[in-house]
Amino acid sequence: NGIINSPSDVSLSPDGKKIFFTVFATNKFEQYTLTVPFDISSLDTSTKIEFDLNAGSDDVNLAQGHAFNSDGTKFFVVSKSAAATQLNAHSLSRPYDLSSDITQIADDGIDWVTAFSAGDGSVLAHDITFNNDGTKMYVVQSQSGQSTGNGTDKVLMYDLSIPYDVSTITDNNVEQRIRFACDGAGGSPSSGGGNFRAPGGVRFNNDGTKIFFTNRIDSTNANDNCELTLTTPYDITTVKEDGSGNEVYKGFELEAGDTDVSDTGANDAFGLAFNNDGTRLFITHYSSVFKIYQFDLSTGFDLSTSKYNDVSFSTNTDGSETPTGIQFSKDGYQMFVVDHEDDSVYQWSLSTAFDLSSTVRFRGTLNMLSDYQSHSEDTSS
Repeated sequence: NGIINSPSDVSLSPDGKKIFFTVFATNKFEQYTLTVPFDISSLDTSTKIEFDLNAGSDDVNLAQGHAFNSDGTKFFVVSKSAAATQLNAHSLSRPYDLSSDITQIADDGIDWVTAFSAGDGSVLAHDITFNNDGTKMYVVQSQSGQSTGNGTDKVLMYDLSIPYDVSTITDNNVEQRIRFACDGAGGSPSSGGGNFRAPGGVRFNNDGTKIFFTNRIDSTNANDNCELTLTTPYDITTVKEDGSGNEVYKGFELEAGDTDVSDTGANDAFGLAFNNDGTRLFITHYSSVFKIYQFDLSTGFDLSTSKYNDVSFSTNTDGSETPTGIQFSKDGYQMFVVDHEDDSVYQWSLSTAFDLSSTVRFRGTLNMLSDYQSHSEDTSS
């Protein structure tokens, strides 16, 4: 009946006037207009435009993350189904506008299921991103739960000879495992460990020389956050190693040392975001604690310099009890959080940019069930 549930990703156009959702349950890509830029309380449900991701020759089932190219004339969606095509790409005749002419972009014949699985069996693609010029594409994949496979939690990298054109992709079977590279217990495939499981969030620093992950599985033997250095920007094959050939990583736990948040059970992280210069990091807690933690970094984008100064924000005060993804407006005065369980996007404004110790005001929430159900009923009559 057109009711949308289980939104899996959200993004905004650069001017903040349009908001886009990948919808897990219906495999739709949807667009709405914000009458006030970057203010989700101003979402106009009558402007709904949807695109069916499962109706072409390159179908997507169980849609997850999405990404636009740098000018908004292409969009890409990945799926977490191991039994169906896991990449869908289309071009737009007008940037960031699903009402424009949409053309499916052919790939080069790569069997995306096989390519993404990389011989590891049933794996799930969770998110997609590109480097700053669109010549490299990255897919984060993981098995669900505390799986035991050694190679299932990783980042895959593909080269594009033409920026943001998946028909020019070369599958070089390039991957970077996360489970052991980020293991706080110092594990390796041969010695055991591998506790950094089911990566939640992923980010690059501004110049692509570092990549960051969160660990959304509750484990006392692993870091909750991880930083890997890339000797060549945006090239995951160039992770810095020590003299013994082991990946050099930095990371911290949410319950130890200078980053101890002093909350019982706060040892699993999901979303992460930085301020513009990397001197402030924000982590969402996946379950039970309902908080966003703020960390100060004395050196930008260096997790080893992180310190928790007792600044956090309880999202459940305004109804969010499973905060997952987090994003800020470019100026840092608007904060957006996706809630996994209640199918909603929450928004708060900050009186000081990127500072949860300032006055944080609840702006509103967009519930993907009730709001869209109402719109569906209106348009069907």
